[in-house]
Amino acid sequence: MTDWAFDVVDTDKSGDVDKKELYAGLLLIHINLATYAGPAACKPMTREMVDEVFDKMDVDSSGTLNRGEFQEVMMILCSQIFSRVIMQWSLTLLIVPMVAQYCLDLAFNVIECMQRYATQMDVLVEMTSFLYGRILQMIATVSILWDQYSPPLIKKIMGHAKDVIDIIPDDVWETFPVTLVSCIMGCMVVPYTILRIDGFFSSLADKKSKKKYE
Repeated sequence: MTDWAFDVVDTDKSGDVDKKELYAGLLLIHINLATYAGPAACKPMTREMVDEVFDKMDVDSSGTLNRGEFQEVMMILCSQIFSRVIMQWSLTLLIVPMVAQYCLDLAFNVIECMQRYATQMDVLVEMTSFLYGRILQMIATVSILWDQYSPPLIKKIMGHAKDVIDIIPDDVWETFPVTLVSCIMGCMVVPYTILRIDGFFSSLADKKSKKKYE
């Protein structure tokens, strides 16, 4: 694939590619891999990071890469792509849901232990009952105010929303906490992991360039 990409981006048939042509070749490979690997392969490295790898592999500072250098760069960049794909699918489908379920189980166990401890102390039981009564009273007050002063349009919208919520099966609500926590963790963990992968392969290119100098 790298030879094919080299021939495609080397439009002037000079036998060398510059930074612009290298990035075009990377995008070309990304597009082809995305047809098989899905969205995980659709986000290439930034132009700045590719230029950084280019500079590290351009040991003679000619401003271009020959076919062999192009293949070495693409080996690094494609390894980065495959690492991204594997890590993203692993985190999304396996690791993040398992950790989210573990966190929820831990939280529920802590709450249950606190409730058991609270039932053994009369003072806490009285405080809990008092707070629970106050909360119910506040909810009733808000409900009365809502019925009296809320606009009819808002009431209608909220009524439709309630009808839609009632249609949703109970199984969906049971899995909703895990899904929500998984989404939140995925939004934080996956981008950070991909950023670390990019940094690793940038340092790998640096090591390869130092070996060439030696």
